Amino acid sequence: MLSGRGVAGCALPNKRHSTRHLWTSLCAASKLARPLHVCQSFTSTPAPEQQAQSGKPNNNRRLLLTLERSVGRSFGADDSLRNTRAFGAEVFPDLPSATTWGNMWRKIKESALSSVATPAQQGEASNSSPAVQGEADVQPEALKVMTVAANLRSMQEVERRILSMAPSLGKTEQPGTAYTRSGRAADALLLVSGSHPVRTLPGSKLLLPSSLNTLEAANHLKRVGAIAPSTQLWAVANPNVEKDASLAEQKVARGATLFLTQPPFDMDSFAAWVEDARARGVWDSARLVVGHPMISSAGNLAFWMSLSSCLGRPACQQLLRQVSTAEASNKQQAEQLCAQYNEHLVSQALSWGSTGGFHLMPITAKGKEATLRALNPHGYLHFGEGR
Repeated sequence: MLSGRGVAGCALPNKRHSTRHLWTSLCAASKLARPLHVCQSFTSTPAPEQQAQSGKPNNNRRLLLTLERSVGRSFGADDSLRNTRAFGAEVFPDLPSATTWGNMWRKIKESALSSVATPAQQGEASNSSPAVQGEADVQPEALKVMTVAANLRSMQEVERRILSMAPSLGKTEQPGTAYTRSGRAADALLLVSGSHPVRTLPGSKLLLPSSLNTLEAANHLKRVGAIAPSTQLWAVANPNVEKDASLAEQKVARGATLFLTQPPFDMDSFAAWVEDARARGVWDSARLVVGHPMISSAGNLAFWMSLSSCLGRPACQQLLRQVSTAEASNKQQAEQLCAQYNEHLVSQALSWGSTGGFHLMPITAKGKEATLRALNPHGYLHFGEGR
């Protein structure tokens, strides 16, 4: 289904020779005279044992597609994607009040101003952003995955959040049938540290709970029967910058059964991490679901690289330079370059032999359109149903 298929709806669909010519021209323009499938920024040669498994999900399981849900002011922006019913799980993030220092100071200023606002102004502000209604807004056949982030919470607050989202003991007949006081219970919890800027301060890791702590808490609550034993515990990983899979190994020991990763921008580092995780037995107990941002421009690519903490890595700089150069000379060709990169990310991840699915995270309108094309029956993300 993946091999030799272009993005449906592109200017050059299913024309291998034309696409190859396009890539040769783009690589030459960016001083990287290598055609598609050979361009260093976009490829990494799998090891022989990985090539033998190319294109096969780990443990012979069907590939799982998961969707990062839009929340806050963007709530509902992903309706066209979820209505395809192609996703086996829908993941709701647990965002902090601010993700950068600039945002944090702006929030503080807004809070100070709201304290002196009139009741009418406060009411208008409260209605400006739709509430996150994750309870009934998941397709019936999809797993509902709620994120629990430590951020600046105490462990008591983390445990309260877990208890408010997960099903209680005895309500485990089928996924999607258990309910909490606030609506449909989570079928899985994604346990993370969080992205509050305060967590970047020196010494903060000694004072604030980590993803290992949140996993331990959820696993403990399962063991004592406070939440249903059927509740899945998911974790995250960033193989672009993690030197090995030792942290993933620790997360598996604390109950993690699935890893959602950041996008593989540094392909060589990512592949090495996947292989190290295999050697440690991680994939014997957990599924690998590779993050895919469906990039749509050089700016979008830079945003995701920054978010993945790998913008300064040589491989990432080379890739960003290539897309930026193409965008500066011909915007239409740059869009086709992004489309080809998005497809290549999938085929490359499958070549590692351990990939069990993809976590789709398009945030731009063009990224969402590209995702819809890739999900159609002739697209490179059409893997069939199941989880």
